[in-house]
Amino acid sequence: GVLSEAQAARVDLADCSLAARQGRTRAFNAALRAACAEHAAVDFVDICDELLDPATLQLRPAYLDISTCNIHVVWETTILLWLQRLPWLRERTDSRFESRMRRSLSRYLRDKELEMAAKGIAITRVHESEGGGGGGSGEGSGGGGE
Repeated sequence: GVLSEAQAARVDLADCSLAARQGRTRAFNAALRAACAEHAAVDFVDICDELLDPATLQLRPAYLDISTCNIHVVWETTILLWLQRLPWLRERTDSRFESRMRRSLSRYLRDKELEMAAKGIAITRVHESEGGGGGGSGEGSGGGGE
């Protein structure tokens, strides 16, 4: 959801920086990696490098939401990345899964645009699946693991 003005006023702007958000993600992933290492049957798989542009450390356009208010990755493109990284998971999906994810993404983007317009919030990014290159400055890109 979107924060109310009162909620937004209580947020420390330094805590919203890309470095702060990614620092929390990397600290969480490090703790999770350590916990997984304690159990032989549990593997830790990190997709941060695939999600982030190495030059800017911002989310790659494929994973950015069209709303700069949203710090979370786009689910449909992220699940397709997981399928690339986890062959055992890909084997368990049917042949139409990827096309269903693409249709789901198109519906989400359409609905998100309508939702934001109803709230008077302008969409300044175009998702690369809709012909855009991700646009914008990468604001709202939380980065990996979240």
